[in-house]
Formats: sequence, structure tokens, C-alpha cells
Amino acid sequence: MASCAIKTVKTPASIAPSLKEIALAPGDLKQTSQAENPLKEEYKWPPGSSWSQKGVDLYQAGKLSQAAKIFEEASRVSFDTSASLNAAVIYGELGQNEKVLALLEDTASRSANNPHIQAAFGRAALREKRYDKARGAFEKALSIHPNYEQAAIGLARLQWEMGISSQAIKTLESIIQASPENALAWIYLARIWEKEENWPKAIDAYKKAYVADDASLELRLSLGRIYQKLGNFNDAWRQHTLILNAEPYHREAQSRQKALAKLITEPPEKIIPPLALKEPRPVERAPDYDKHPVLRIGLGSDAGGDPLQLRAIVFRCTGPFEVIDPATGKSLKEGPANEKFLTRLNTQDFFEVSDANQARLLRFNSAIAIRPKDPAKDSLIFYNVRMAQGFSWSEVGDRQYKGKVEIRRQGRGLYLVNEISLEDYLYGVITHEMPSSFPLEALKAQAVIARTHALYIAKHHSHRHQGFDLCDGQHCQVYGGIPAETPRSRQVAQETQGQVLRFKGRLAQTPYASNCGGHTQDSGEVLGWADISYLKGKLDEEVASGGPRMPWQLDLWLKRKPQAYCNFGKDGQAARFRWVRVIPAKEIQEMASRISPIGEIQRILVVGRSKSGHAKEVWVEGKRGRVELNREHRIRKTLGFGSMRSTLFMVETERDEKGNPTEFIFYGAGWGHGVGLCQYGAAGRASKGQSYKQILEHYYDRAQLEKI
Repeated sequence: MASCAIKTVKTPASIAPSLKEIALAPGDLKQTSQAENPLKEEYKWPPGSSWSQKGVDLYQAGKLSQAAKIFEEASRVSFDTSASLNAAVIYGELGQNEKVLALLEDTASRSANNPHIQAAFGRAALREKRYDKARGAFEKALSIHPNYEQAAIGLARLQWEMGISSQAIKTLESIIQASPENALAWIYLARIWEKEENWPKAIDAYKKAYVADDASLELRLSLGRIYQKLGNFNDAWRQHTLILNAEPYHREAQSRQKALAKLITEPPEKIIPPLALKEPRPVERAPDYDKHPVLRIGLGSDAGGDPLQLRAIVFRCTGPFEVIDPATGKSLKEGPANEKFLTRLNTQDFFEVSDANQARLLRFNSAIAIRPKDPAKDSLIFYNVRMAQGFSWSEVGDRQYKGKVEIRRQGRGLYLVNEISLEDYLYGVITHEMPSSFPLEALKAQAVIARTHALYIAKHHSHRHQGFDLCDGQHCQVYGGIPAETPRSRQVAQETQGQVLRFKGRLAQTPYASNCGGHTQDSGEVLGWADISYLKGKLDEEVASGGPRMPWQLDLWLKRKPQAYCNFGKDGQAARFRWVRVIPAKEIQEMASRISPIGEIQRILVVGRSKSGHAKEVWVEGKRGRVELNREHRIRKTLGFGSMRSTLFMVETERDEKGNPTEFIFYGAGWGHGVGLCQYGAAGRASKGQSYKQILEHYYDRAQLEKI
């Protein structure tokens, strides 16, 4: 992340006293009465107001200017507060900050006791460098609601811009004390320490920001630059290498990593050690595993589901094994237990398998299969395999698999395919996709939909041209082999054995996402997905607030943490429900320019939203053109390092004195596409006593639970 481009103004005057205390309970504003929650009625549709529906329709259709004018005119005629707020939000998205300030100043004067409106007015004044107005608004918001983080963050930024760093630090530390998961507070604190060249504190704050949201891969750029400045070349190389694992074509990371490779003092494998499997785990096969359907799983896939090409493969078997010709089933060779073997291309353009003494065991042209002699007891281990390339959690490590594994040719490289029974496969999926600490009924729901999802994808041959049924990554569902198994994954697979969801006699489509952010979305609103009657978007809140219907509601909803079922869990899970990403403008410009040369970036516009608030189409506009993004995965990949968590977001733009964007702040919710089951929502429902059947009935309306 680039250093802050804010121009500070030295002043002897104190802008505001530092906050005495930010007593906000993590994830929850204390609003229990009408006086404390003056927006309660604004979640309701204004009675008899045709402008509200028309404005929302235009807004969701991406006709932002028309929608803003509808709301603005309604505010003039009716003096309706919500109309003014909606107009202000849309004008903000369009970059017309003077209009935003005028609308919010008028609305704030008529809503003196509303902390949310006061804080929004403060942010608008701050962006226009109207510091006195910003100070007054933030102080007013905090006098009404001392626990309001949005106002506190605004106050800290104001103090910082005015050159009163000591006050900004105190304010940010107060926020962090109450809400350690507030990544934005950590980022701002890190930038202040970086500007003051307090490197240890800057490094610590950037690390804490990353802990608060480990999807924020862009923070590694800041850490890498600081380490390099300090001469800590090993740690600098590590940060840029981890960026390249997710963004292989990032130019700065490529350049710095290449230069640092000459300066590091340890071998790369010591700086980033592979995830080693110290001891093979025991094999536990599913009951009657040889009678279940068989699946073929492509291993080591990237974000698009394609297998990564391996130049060489090292493997061993925990027991005696045989090598088979997968085309004929003929046994080609036998091998001993616990000896390592190497597979690679030889000089004759054949692939060969050789032992530790480099003696050739056999050679092949297209594929071989390796199978333990005793598949009920023994397994196969593959060393230093790259997994999840294109994601922030990409890593290299050892993998252990049951069943048979094929080594297949791909050009001048190789890839792996695991052939395994359905129920054994599920053992390695369930708690790799859903934390094993989740309630048992949620895990049972996960078992049913993972089984259904696997059979559905296999039936429709998404990967047939690549020689397997499913990949092992998020493109299909995450499969980790034996190390991903837990006692609970085996338990829930067995307790739901053979159970799938059907709709009108056919296998149902059962997509799922980690966290819907409080509202799932219709499958038919995601480009490329079918409009399916049992995959409709639903509010996932315990006490319905009305949801993110209008622009102001969406903005407020994304910046707060409503009591949704998926607002579940502790220990670093908060970023899955609500998150903030701060992406430098030049980084998004670089990623968009890989699609089309847009020139210097000017703005990001969401020009289409689903009823749930998810962005359906996004334009990244530059001086020479624009990139139009309308695929869910493309939006997420272009706007964020290693992918944005979801498309359920709103974006705010920070600009320099010339009006050029310096960075974009994304306020978002959830993790994943938001269609079908919400895993954290399932956990929240299970914790409230719902059974796995009730959970499935909510997310897949009218689909039936049946045996295969």
C-alpha cells in the first residue's frame, strides 16, 4: 500500500479532545430505543412515495444520475430526510462531493440527534477540506453516541490531516482497544507511524491490520517496502513473494522480488518453508467405501479451477504400491513402502519415474496411476505441491491422499488426479470448507450440500476435458485430502450418508458461500448463473431490519454489524461478516489495465446491483477508456489483491488536491458469491437450535432431502 498522500496542515489549535473511551462491543452498536436509533423508521418504505421505488429501480439498474435527481427532487418537494440521504450517497458514488456536502449539511441541520447523519456530514466536509464543519459534525455524532466507530475514525483522520498526530494516535488506539478487529484503524495508525519513521510501530500496526483481515494482501506491499528500507531483505523478499503467489503478474512485486533475490541471506525454502507433513496420518476409510460412487479430483488447481503445471513430482507410499496404466488397468511396476520417487521430463521428451539413486523405475508418455497395494491402510504422499494459486492463502506443502492418484501429462509439465470414493472425498471437504468448531447441525447441512454439489458438478462434466470431475479449489469446493479430515467431518458424513437435496426428482444445485453478509442473492442475478426457483435471495437477519433496500440503507448497513445469523463467531472471524479494504488507485489501475489500457484511473462506478445489494456490474474508468466488469469473479479479482471477499460492497474515493484518486476504500460484507447456503449463517442458525433439515429448508426453498 502506498504511503498516505494527505497533505497535513500544521496548526497549534486542538481540533477536538481525544476520545476518553470507545466502549463499543465488537460488532454491535448499542441501539435499544427509538431515541438511540433515529433511523429505525427510515428502514421502512416511505408511505405513498412512488419516488422511492422509482429511485431504487434506477439505482439498481445503474442509472445513477437519474436516480440521484429523483431523490434530490423528492427531498426538495417533501423535505424527506431519507430522500436527501439517498441522493447524497449516489452523488458521492458519482464523485460530486460538493453536492454531497450541501445535501448532508442541510439534512444534518434537520437531524441534529442522528449520529449516523452527523458522521456522514463530517466525512463529506473532511473530503472537501472544510475542517471546522467536519470537527463539529464528528463531535456532535460522538456526543450523541460515544461508541460510534465511524465518527471516531473520521475524527482521527481529521486530526491526522491537521497535523495533530498525537491526538490521532490516541483516538485510533481508543478505537482499537474496544475493537481490535477494526482493520481501518490499524491501517491509519500504521501510516502515521510510517510517516514519523517509527518503523517498529509501523510494522506492528500493519501486521495487526493483516491479522484483523487476512484477505488484505495489499498490506504486504507496505511491509515489504519498510523491510527493504531497513535492510531486512529476507522479510522484504518474503512479503513480495507472498504477493506473487496470489498476483503472479504484479509488476512492483516482480521487480522487487527479483532485486531482493540477490540480497537475501538464506535459501528461499528457509524464508518461506513448505508446509511439511511430519508424520503421515492414519487412513480411515468410509464404511463400504468401495461401494460408493467414485469421483476424480484434479489436485493443485488455481482460482479458475485449472490444474497447475508441475515440472517435477516427488512422491512416496506408506506401504507397497503398484504403478498402473490408467487407460488399460494393466500393472506396470511395483514399488516398496516409504521410499521417495521422482517423476519428471527426460531428454527424450518422455516422463520417467526414478528412485532416490536416480535409477529409472519406468517411463511414460501421457499418464500413469499409483495405487497402494492395501488401500484400506496405506496412502500416497506428494511433496512441495503448490495449492490455491491466485488466493491470499496460497502455499506450498506436502499432501496426503487416499485411493489412487494419476500423474498426467500437461504439455511439458504434469498434474495430479485423485480417484476416490464419494464418502471418503467428503471426509476431506467438510471441515476444509466449514470450521470443525461449528455446531454439529451446521456441519451436517454442509455434508449434505457438499455431497449434492459434488455429484451435480460431476454429472454436468465441468472439467471433463481436463480428465477429472471436480477440482480441489474454490472453483468447485475445497478438498484437502487426509490432513483435512477431522473426527467431526467423518461423523457428520456418516450421520448423513447418502443424503442429497433434490428438486422435482433431480439433483438440486447447492452452491454455498462462506458468509452472505446478512443477505443472500438470487442466482438469476449473477451473470452466467441460471435463475433457479429455490435459490432466491433472502435476508438472513434474526430481527429483520428491512435490509439494504435504498442507497442510504445499504451504505449504513454495510458500515454496521446488524444481528444477522452470519454475524457469528470470534477469534478473527469478524472480517468475514464486515470488512474494509483500502486499495491504492494505481494498483486497481494496473489490474484493470491488464484487461484494457484505461490510462490514469478516474473513478470506480457500480452501475448495477442485485436486490441484495451485490454489485452486478462495475466500471473502472480512466482517462483513455474504461473496463466494464460484469462477472462476479472478474469484479472481485480486478478490484482486490488476491480477490475481493465479495461483490457486496460500496466504494468511496480519496483524492489529492488536483482531484485525482489516490485510493479507494471498499466497505463490504460477506465472503463469497452469496448464492445458496451461507455457512456462517448456518452456524448461527444451528447455535439458535435449528436442525440441519431446517437450515437446508431456509437456504434451498422447496428442495427435498432424499437418499441417493
